[in-house]
Amino acid sequence: MVDTSALGREDRAYVKYMIATCLRRTGRVSEAATLYREVAESREDDFLAECAIWQLSIIRFTQEFQGYLDRLRKK
Repeated sequence: MVDTSALGREDRAYVKYMIATCLRRTGRVSEAATLYREVAESREDDFLAECAIWQLSIIRFTQEFQGYLDRLRKK
């Protein structure tokens, strides 16, 4: 992982957000959710915090919908 301690507040949030996005796109969703949560809770960058919250809601929706589809397939 990238050491973000030397970066400024907004840069640190941006790097974490982009790492989370890369993780999500490569299928490592739970790791991505952890980083999105860190960005959302840190409030280092208000815009990115809102974007991270949105990404977390999309991840949650996708997981719930996948569960629904799995239940339908079992019937």
